[in-house]
Parts: sequence; structure tokens; C-alpha cells
Amino acid sequence: AELFSVNTTTGCQPDEERELSMMLRLIAEYRRHGFTNAAFFPFTYAIDSAAAMEQLREAGCLGFIGTVECFNDAERIRQWGKKKGSITFDQHVEKYRRARRVGFDIVETDYVLGADSYTEMLDGIRALDEARVAVVPNIKRNYTADQLNSNHPDIWNHGMTYIAEGFHAALATYRNGTIKRRAARYSVAYLRRQGENVTLRDLPIRHT
Repeated sequence: AELFSVNTTTGCQPDEERELSMMLRLIAEYRRHGFTNAAFFPFTYAIDSAAAMEQLREAGCLGFIGTVECFNDAERIRQWGKKKGSITFDQHVEKYRRARRVGFDIVETDYVLGADSYTEMLDGIRALDEARVAVVPNIKRNYTADQLNSNHPDIWNHGMTYIAEGFHAALATYRNGTIKRRAARYSVAYLRRQGENVTLRDLPIRHT
């Protein structure tokens, strides 16, 4: 009964029907084991339709999380492939608007800093913020020469300003609501019930 937040993450199912079926089976299994108070937060890029989203809501999902990877459509396909790049950035934004209309309290998307131009990055974050989406920033992998060379030249032209302003813009979208902030509040409430005098600032929670 003390479990209040469950993230279900996948990228393994090839289509919406099988992705939805897997998510619903996972949720049902948690319920079967007595986790009656848990809210669920699916991370998926396969679920797109309002009908599928509504089934997730009915099953107890309070949030909807996806991934954009980058905002430039051509670059997303080039670096992440046609599966993740199968819909345009505008279609991503509309999907998240659809999730809001269905009734999800929290809508988030992962975003990888480094592949877009400086202007594309800030404009894309602004468009998602206007759609009431929390943008969770991640740093692009740079382990190999090929990965390093796949960065947009602006990451070198702007230096740390690119990263700092990208993170600043993304973190400002957290006012739209995030899973981690909700989980942190429940954590504080739980610890206080156990006699601990703690606040949100005392929790060692990373932003992403």
C-alpha cells in the first residue's frame, strides 16, 4: 500500500497493440499482488492513439512519457533510425497534446541535447512547454569519434552556453509537472509518518 509510483519503460514492442497489451498486463500483475495505491507512468514511443491512451488512464496511469531524441526530423532519422524517427516533431507535439486531452496529469518527454542547432533546441523546448510538456534533458553519448562527430557544430560554437541554456530552458518546463516531483512529495510524506523531520531539499533526487 506504500507503493505510490511505478514507471514502466519499454521500447521492445513493434506496434501499439502489443505495447498496450504488455503495459496493461504489467499493471494488472501489480494489482494482483496487492499494490492498490500505485499510480503508473508508462514510458513509450509506440503508443500514439487516444483510444490506447484512454485504456492506460482507465488502468490507473497518471502520466504519459515519451522521447523525442532531437527536434530536427532528418537528424533524428539519421542518428536514431526510422523507428524512433517515424513521426515528425510536430506529430510528437500533437501526441503529447492528445495525452493532455485524454486526462494525463503529467506528460513528459526525454530529449537529448547535442544533435540540434542552438536555435532548434530552444525553439523545440519552447513549443513543448507551450503544449504543457515537461522536457527531461539528457546529454548525448560521446564515447567514440563517430558519436563525437555526430554533434551539431553549435555545441562547439556556443561552448558550455549551449548545454547550460539548454538545461535551463528544459528545467523551466518542469512547472508542467514531473513524475519525480510527485514521487518526492510522497517520499517526504512517508518519511514524516515514520518520524523523520525532512523536506524536499533533504532528498538526494537527481533531476533526470
